Amino acid sequence: MRKIIITLIISLLILFPLTAKAAGDWVAITGSSYAAINDEVTISFRYSFEDVTKKTATEGLFTLYFEIQFDDKILTPTGISTPSKWNTSLVKTTDNKYFVMSEVDDRTHQNTCTDGILCCGYIDFNISFLINDTTSETTTIKTNEYVAGIIPYVEDINEVDPNKIRLLSGSLIEKYTITIKPKVSNDKKNVKSIVENSKSSSSSIKKETKTNISNNPTENNVTTSQKYNNNLKSLEIAGYEIQFDKYKKIYDIEVPEEVNKLTVIASPEDSNATYSITGADNLKENHNKVVIEVTAQDGDKKTYVINVVKEEVLDVKTKANFSFDKEGIEIAKYFAIGMVILGLLVFIVIKIRDRKIEKGIDKF
Repeated sequence: MRKIIITLIISLLILFPLTAKAAGDWVAITGSSYAAINDEVTISFRYSFEDVTKKTATEGLFTLYFEIQFDDKILTPTGISTPSKWNTSLVKTTDNKYFVMSEVDDRTHQNTCTDGILCCGYIDFNISFLINDTTSETTTIKTNEYVAGIIPYVEDINEVDPNKIRLLSGSLIEKYTITIKPKVSNDKKNVKSIVENSKSSSSSIKKETKTNISNNPTENNVTTSQKYNNNLKSLEIAGYEIQFDKYKKIYDIEVPEEVNKLTVIASPEDSNATYSITGADNLKENHNKVVIEVTAQDGDKKTYVINVVKEEVLDVKTKANFSFDKEGIEIAKYFAIGMVILGLLVFIVIKIRDRKIEKGIDKF
């Protein structure tokens, strides 16, 4: 079964161009904004897909392959983890691209996505990196291409009908920057890279071996540098409900036509962070968009956006004011004349019939 799944994914990558992401698909990257040379940092990736988050417990995400871009001369991957019952590894292809490859464990696939190993919401991946000796002041981590597989609920993965496997593909691009502080020690940590080298290029990804890294981040001896947090802890809109997630940056709500002001209540996770709200006081002038900008203590910013859609109101007066062009008036005129002529003909026929009846009666 695994070979069928891998073959389908490879075929998709080779034969079809990557499609645009759905409106509700998103990825977020969080972690240490500052780190010193020889430090080990943990970077978290959270993926969410519209196709599975809006489904019931009958379908779920069972595999996710996504590209991660970073300078491997500066960053050496040392550990990777994701939820239990998922097999995950980091693979480097022959064209020097890195892919995180994760799929459910065949032997434990037995529950629905609501409370089991299939994913019906977001899924987290934690990757730890060692900061190598470098003269660079910053380094960037970025996501790009992905392929996600969705299957219906089954008791055993070997029972999955290949025709019912749905593959999603596209590009979910998010970038995260780490500022590199001067090194604190000349002693480089003795670490081993977790990267697996693939014999395939990025257009035909193939998983070769499973990672031996524990699914428990604490077991990987990961240490985290000081974070400067620019996440919101909560976001509320008085009178309206939204499903807030600190990693989700775009929300949509619908309001009555006459509403031009919203009461937005935000709270940052870090008490040292600041935030501003613009657009809530005058929706029309701000194109029905409210922007919440959170600034961490180190100046790093994150923006949350609320798109406001106004309900369409039927204007009875406007709809009742019909107008006709010249051609329409001519048609209406001839139609009216025709109706008058038809009425006269009917009247004449009735009169003639009545006269005949009267003459018949007189003769009788």
